[in-house]
Amino acid sequence: MQYLIGIQLSTDEGLVKNMRLKHDTIDIYSDEPLPTIDAVVVFSENEYGMASLLAGTTIIGDREPDATVMSHLLTEMAFNAAPKMARVGWEIYFEVDESYKTVAYVMITNWPSVQLFPPESSKATWIYTYPVVRDLVALFQKQGAKTLHFISSTTIHEALDPEVFALLSPSIIKNYVFGTNDDLGDNLFFAPPTWLFPYIAHMMGYGKAEIVMSGCDDDKKVDDEAGWTLAKYLSKYMGRKLLKREYNGIVKDFTKLVDKHEKLHAELAVNMEAMSKAQTESPSEHMWG
Repeated sequence: MQYLIGIQLSTDEGLVKNMRLKHDTIDIYSDEPLPTIDAVVVFSENEYGMASLLAGTTIIGDREPDATVMSHLLTEMAFNAAPKMARVGWEIYFEVDESYKTVAYVMITNWPSVQLFPPESSKATWIYTYPVVRDLVALFQKQGAKTLHFISSTTIHEALDPEVFALLSPSIIKNYVFGTNDDLGDNLFFAPPTWLFPYIAHMMGYGKAEIVMSGCDDDKKVDDEAGWTLAKYLSKYMGRKLLKREYNGIVKDFTKLVDKHEKLHAELAVNMEAMSKAQTESPSEHMWG
């Protein structure tokens, strides 16, 4: 089931029309109707090493998303803060390539926690992830999308047997196209979102559904070399010129953010430990709900 709801909001700049597109288990919030889409590129915000996020940022830049995906099946933090409110939901950015075709870039901002071992524990997340991925992929297809590409790296191989799943060089690109029997030359292991999006796209009849993976340098929290490899791939895909100095600026900004996050995390850990030692058996006055 799909229907469109228009909500009028009055602002200092005049009248803004916000839209909610309801499609089964997901809601798409945007300021404009969704455009005709030719292709979809998906990447994760929280992948270790940030290679795909670095690459995606070279295309979408540092701007507000064009649309946001929300669902009761996607978990979000319950608290927020002002004046800089944290955004919630998967983010969609529409970009036009050299052939004037619209590509939807989807940033996966959260995913249910999945334990690698034992593998059976991951089954519990299927009830939450499958409906959302299915409905989003189906919606893009209704908007005209014919291809879907998931951008990632082999960072997950670090936790696996290197004799089976090698840690490939960050300068290497591997493509797995669903529906083909091409010999990759190496075994690839996929995290849940990496394989699920193109798998569903292939099942739905997309013309091409693939996983694009770079190798990685697993010692780096900001894997600039793997990110550069994927960035060059996206630059060629979009038909855009990519300057290394611009990319280096993105890497520098991300490195600062990681350092800041680690510092805040360390301070929070100290505060939490202090609070734990000070706890009494009486209920906290700051409990909510």
